Amino acid sequence: MTGNYFFWNAGTEMQKSHQCPSLIENVIPSRWHSTSSLANNVLHTPEPWTRTELFECFDILMQQKALSAKFCFFIDGLDEYDGDHTEIIKTLNKFTASSNVKICLSSRPWNVFEDTYGHIRQKMRLQDLTRNDIKLYVQDELEKDARFITLKSRDSRFQDLVEEIVNKADGVFLWVYLVIRSLKEGITNADTIPTLQKRLRKLPSDLEAYFRHILGQIEDIYWEGTTQAFQMALAALGPLPLWAFSVLDEDSDFAVRCKGQVLTTDTIDGISSHLEKRLNARCRGLLEVKISDREDSIWGCFSNRSVGFLHRTVRDFLRWKQLPEPHQQRYSTSSPALQATCTGLNG
Repeated sequence: MTGNYFFWNAGTEMQKSHQCPSLIENVIPSRWHSTSSLANNVLHTPEPWTRTELFECFDILMQQKALSAKFCFFIDGLDEYDGDHTEIIKTLNKFTASSNVKICLSSRPWNVFEDTYGHIRQKMRLQDLTRNDIKLYVQDELEKDARFITLKSRDSRFQDLVEEIVNKADGVFLWVYLVIRSLKEGITNADTIPTLQKRLRKLPSDLEAYFRHILGQIEDIYWEGTTQAFQMALAALGPLPLWAFSVLDEDSDFAVRCKGQVLTTDTIDGISSHLEKRLNARCRGLLEVKISDREDSIWGCFSNRSVGFLHRTVRDFLRWKQLPEPHQQRYSTSSPALQATCTGLNG
């Protein structure tokens, strides 16, 4: 019998805790209902389970001498458990004391987990599995740019740069994507290989630190619009149309001041390009404009351009992590234009 569960630090309290009553009926056979007097009482109770109740259920199961079933639990994101990591390790070790239970865990290599599980031979590192794929991706992305091809032909250290990116990536593709984007900015400035290497070494290797680094590059004059854009994206139920971001930096009576005009396709294209530039200046790529193949009549680029987060980890970061000063106070603000737009878009 196999059960799976993942901790998620952006999820509900239940998803960050050790409580998962729904797993009981999945991993315990039908005979559980006939052997446990607790089944009818605890499986359908609306109240959260206590640790005592959880352990009592599991102990009863393990004490069934005639039970021939074997249990394997796959637990993902152990580092995202919202509690004492030492305690959850003790709990898991107690489970695996039974010869009928095996557990497969995944986690970031934090010290508390390395101290307990680091010596185990049956382990895999994500960066070892993805290293070749990341290397191919880095080479492919850089060599798509003719400027990098020219630089590669003049300087043999190009491959050293690739290797350094792969080594620092630690298996995280999103980090590699962000680094490639930064290096392309460097090559636009005619950076040499040594300068690109310096650029790379100054970039944070941790994603959250990298997000803070990106936010730190936003000009102060844009931060009101930055706040509005992120709040809109967080409040939305999905990707927003690009035109929704036309309210950025506008005051509460901007609609009254707007002059009515007939919008041609060329006008809409121009407005779309203008809005995209404004969004990029305020969000530095953490919000991305995505273009679909669908276009609806006169709306042209307005109908096929939507805005969403670069990655779900950006949404999680902005929702759960405190921004550094002086941006925290700004981030908590809102505007009438923003509130009206979010209300209208979410129905």
